[in-house]
Amino acid sequence: MTLPAFGPAYSFQLVELTDGNVVLTRERLCCGLVLFEQLLHRIRDFLNEEDPQPVVMNGIARQVPRNVWYGSEACGTTVDADELIEIEGCTQFHRVWSAIQFVFSTPFGENEYTVEEMFGDGLNWAGCTLITLLGQQRRFEMLDFGTHFLKLQRNDKKDTSKEGVCLARLATRLSRFSVLNRQIFAILNNYLHPIDKPDNQANVRHFPPPQWPRA
Repeated sequence: MTLPAFGPAYSFQLVELTDGNVVLTRERLCCGLVLFEQLLHRIRDFLNEEDPQPVVMNGIARQVPRNVWYGSEACGTTVDADELIEIEGCTQFHRVWSAIQFVFSTPFGENEYTVEEMFGDGLNWAGCTLITLLGQQRRFEMLDFGTHFLKLQRNDKKDTSKEGVCLARLATRLSRFSVLNRQIFAILNNYLHPIDKPDNQANVRHFPPPQWPRA
């Protein structure tokens, strides 16, 4: 590589910087230097570890492996086409994170710090990263409490609730977090290629919500 003539005092430093730049920019070498992708795969390995738990079956104590991040479903199992997703009693992580996100989306008081002021986008990055690594992104987008609330708010258009919560501000914050989550998922999916994703997609049948007569 040709270096510009800056004088003998800078030649040695420029050579070192150039050599380091060549190492980092060569395609065949930089593939193993993408720390973010390697970190994601390392976290996924930790999440997929199963801890044996004692379970008594037919009067016999056995060690049954279970992964707490996947809830009641075992790690790596496939879902049958006719199996329905449990909504009320789901113990998977995406449901827990959906509830947490709904709580800190609630409008705060005037003298209270918001989650964004204290942690920035860190909590959203942590939650979306775990959801993506666990292969629960589609279930999160379908069963998210905030998304369901936004759909109801567009139809009802109520300003406040009986408890005095400003529903308009809550909808604004949830909409902002929804956009942020989509951006984070898009970035994560660029590093976690489809070939590396666990093949645990399920065919989901959507049922219409029940209709009640308005009083």
